[in-house]
Amino acid sequence: MSDNDDIEVDSDADKRAHHNALERKRRDHIKDSFHSLRDSVPALQGEKVGEGCG
Repeated sequence: MSDNDDIEVDSDADKRAHHNALERKRRDHIKDSFHSLRDSVPALQGEKVGEGCG
């Protein structure tokens, strides 16, 4: 393997890590939005919601 191959692998790993971080941030934002929505609906305030729908 040449040095150029190592750089490409690192670049791919960096891209993957960056994408994973962005995706985690996106999921956290969605989760926070659902919590905010749940807390704004009087019938659901403070109610714990399960992980999945079935």
